[in-house]
Amino acid sequence: MTSSKDKRTGVIQLIAIVIFIIISFMAAAALKIEEKLDAESSAGELPINVTIATIEPSSHAIKFQATGIVSSRTNINVVPQVNGKVISVNDNFYEGGQFKSGDTLFQIDPIDFELTVRQLEAEVSKAQTNLNLAQAESDAAKKEWKQMRGKRPIPDLVAKIPQLNDAQANLTAAQARLQDARLDLERTIVSMPFDGVVLSGDLSIGQFISAGQNYGSVYDKKNMEIKSSLNEQQLHWLQGSDQQNIKLSHTSLHGTISTTGFLKRGAPNLDQETRFASVSFGIHDTSHPLMPGQFVTINIKGPTYADIAVIPLSAYQKDGQIYFVDDNEKLQSFTPDILYSIDDIVMIQNLKNITQIVTSKISGGINGTSVKILNTKDNQKK
Repeated sequence: MTSSKDKRTGVIQLIAIVIFIIISFMAAAALKIEEKLDAESSAGELPINVTIATIEPSSHAIKFQATGIVSSRTNINVVPQVNGKVISVNDNFYEGGQFKSGDTLFQIDPIDFELTVRQLEAEVSKAQTNLNLAQAESDAAKKEWKQMRGKRPIPDLVAKIPQLNDAQANLTAAQARLQDARLDLERTIVSMPFDGVVLSGDLSIGQFISAGQNYGSVYDKKNMEIKSSLNEQQLHWLQGSDQQNIKLSHTSLHGTISTTGFLKRGAPNLDQETRFASVSFGIHDTSHPLMPGQFVTINIKGPTYADIAVIPLSAYQKDGQIYFVDDNEKLQSFTPDILYSIDDIVMIQNLKNITQIVTSKISGGINGTSVKILNTKDNQKK
């Protein structure tokens, strides 16, 4: 059995080990604190080389860029309203061809329709003659009745009113048939009431075509629009602008096309998955040769904000901070409230005074560190 003396010896050894471990941890912690203080002391003694820019907050308009695709709002099918044989086709009635308002795209043989019009004109003439005859007979009957009966009311049958009404109805029906025939004759010439572009055309001279069938597709050049997607912030800026200044540009092998646009239709809601909204922009000058499917750059000027500091992107540090130099040429950190960033600038809202912002990257910057400004005062203003 273990004696009491051995037990006491074991306890004493265990306590000694625990005390040794505690002292070791305390010594290590003290060493780290001393190293940190030495580093801070060394940092305070050795200035950091920096470049700065003098930033003065002022009013700035939000400007951002989006990309859109040109599309026609509606594509119209070319559908004849009468049957017949094609006797002429416009040379531009093919894919990519352009036409003016009222230009004949193709014509259907009008001979049958002209004959129908002549026949119905004769029927109208005959119906008019019958009406005149019925009117004369009615007038004669009324005169005879008056001579024999005086002022007594004349019956409709005696006055030949039913015959007169029947003749009038026949004339009205004949005139309606003639109007329809003339309309069909006009429809043998197929045109569009706008300046447009042909998407497809499938006709040739001598081809027999049927009413109601599709023989091509066109779109209105003045009804072009640019569809784009904006995120929630961009949509807010666009809708919050009092005077929306929208510029459109497209670059191709033939050069750059630039024009102005306007918000045509906004989105009622954001897409639940992408959090983007679809919007459509109209084009002020529709004479520009934009085609469906082309990509267009959209530059938008949104609302103006007061007290905005515009700083170079290089001033934004990896830790999300920016640094400025105080009056004692000491380094101070600052957490920016970023309104938005674009290209090589960042716009922040919570910098209210003229400040010397550090524009060079700083690794492990510490508040209170002395700095040495490398760029001259002439280069500090941005």
